[in-house]
Amino acid sequence: GISNSSPFLVYDSPAPVENYAISKFEAEIGLLKIAAETGMEVVIIRPPLVYGPNAPGNFGKLANLAR
Repeated sequence: GISNSSPFLVYDSPAPVENYAISKFEAEIGLLKIAAETGMEVVIIRPPLVYGPNAPGNFGKLANLAR
């Protein structure tokens, strides 16, 4: 999610609350269902932060502050 009061752990159950996070989680569930039905291998990657030029959110704010 956007924020969390403690670090996420590998054993935590997904509990998205924002629409974007919910849609990503629903896509993961759909892919896992397809994998179970077809034998296709699925790998889900959840990177903690992806950034680049003009990054939005807190990373963008941090970069602006550093400048």
